[in-house]
Amino acid sequence: MTRHWSAPYLGLPFRLGGRDRGGVDCYGLVVLAYTEVLGVSLPSFTGHYTDLARPRDILAALDVGRVLWRRVERPRAWDVALFDAPCGCHVGLMVDAWRMLHVAQHHDSRIERVDAPAWRARGQGVYRWEGAR
Repeated sequence: MTRHWSAPYLGLPFRLGGRDRGGVDCYGLVVLAYTEVLGVSLPSFTGHYTDLARPRDILAALDVGRVLWRRVERPRAWDVALFDAPCGCHVGLMVDAWRMLHVAQHHDSRIERVDAPAWRARGQGVYRWEGAR
């Protein structure tokens, strides 16, 4: 049986500004997976977290609405889900229509449902990179 693409990313520790297997933050996990699996280099944004604390700031930085990202109604693998969170903004990488791979300060990377009580009311949209598989 073939292993799911998300398997190597489960259990990675949280590290603010992290962009490698030694530790990642929520966006760093997206950057790492996009780089390693899709061969896509997303901007790292390390050092800019104070400026990118709100979902609209992340969207602007990712150039949403122009060339690379567009909002979608039906999520699929590789889409990026944005959430309001107590610390500002949180992102998760969709593994299918209902589950995301994500990491947070209080836990290592894991897969969780986007409609779980902790996330359902905080959703700010799901976005697809135009070149994603």
